Amino acid sequence: MNDLVYLVFAMVLFLSPSAQSEMQSGGAPQAQPAGGTVTVRLENDAPKTQSNPAEMLKSISELVAALAWPIVFVVLLLTQRQGLTQLLSSFVDVIGKSTRVKLGELIDVEVDRSAKEAEKSPATEREVPPQEREAAARVNKLVGGAELPVVRQRMLEFAREYEATRSSLKPGSERTRQMNAIVAKMRTLAIAARPFLGEFANADDSPGSRLAAIAILQLSSSLEYLPWLVNRMTVEQPFVFYQASVALLAAVRSFGGSNKSELRAALEQSLQVVKSFKGGPPDQNTIETLQLGLSEL
Repeated sequence: MNDLVYLVFAMVLFLSPSAQSEMQSGGAPQAQPAGGTVTVRLENDAPKTQSNPAEMLKSISELVAALAWPIVFVVLLLTQRQGLTQLLSSFVDVIGKSTRVKLGELIDVEVDRSAKEAEKSPATEREVPPQEREAAARVNKLVGGAELPVVRQRMLEFAREYEATRSSLKPGSERTRQMNAIVAKMRTLAIAARPFLGEFANADDSPGSRLAAIAILQLSSSLEYLPWLVNRMTVEQPFVFYQASVALLAAVRSFGGSNKSELRAALEQSLQVVKSFKGGPPDQNTIETLQLGLSEL
């Protein structure tokens, strides 16, 4: 490192104006004669600029500063390659986690907005409201393969929220209002959560997860799941099989032009089961939704 400093110092001296001036003047200055007489030689040329130690020091420091970081970088690159690779990997991992956190925050904004809109709605919706479809489309655009675990986790949280709400509140308008808000949250993630449809639909021990599957089918209809939706009318509670009737109506509007007979059979079977419900009065909203689907075929 001392050799480098000497080299830099020599380069600066060589490039300084005073050094160049002396070299151009013809060599070393003449020696003065001994004694008390001083001879002054007058020349027509302008006086030469005297070297300024402060400026020279400044030039040296600027050059050293310009060379220091590149030298340090090269030395680190050559001697600490493995450590730098691990550091870069950790940095990328932190950036990825930061992206997932931001996505979670955006999801929370969308689902909260959908829930508030659903709580304000006085009537039972027979189809997915336009604002929820738009929210679902926005979320789906944000979600890539790496972010799917965030979506799955949120849907499972909504499933548990539904189960807790149903068990903690008495039947009535307040419980229905809160459960409608939860379904609105599920719908907001429904398009992005399509890869988890099979998992949620087959969650025998979680009615909330099955409700999440129904919410997905309300926005992404599938003829393959028609028998499964019909079966909801026999094993679920009235709120859930009403949501299943909304999914059946969505299937009619998606496939009614080419699969009328299959859809008609599913609707008629569902209507028969609902009308013979043993747990209380048949749910009129479910009946009207199924009848609307039949009228559109």
